[in-house]
Amino acid sequence: MIGQCLHYKMARRFNESLMESNAFLGLDLDYLTDHISGFCLAALGVIPPLNRAGESDRDQIGAISTD
Repeated sequence: MIGQCLHYKMARRFNESLMESNAFLGLDLDYLTDHISGFCLAALGVIPPLNRAGESDRDQIGAISTD
């Protein structure tokens, strides 16, 4: 998870050059925390992985059992 956060911090200028300004501005704290936590939880097999369209059942994130 730390690596994902560092990626977004260190690659900011590169990401800005790849994306339209409106799309880049949409990468706010709420979006990034949702994306990074979803990515990591899917990689660990806790939630279903993203589909080919890059979508996930976000309702699954709130339903994670902590038993």
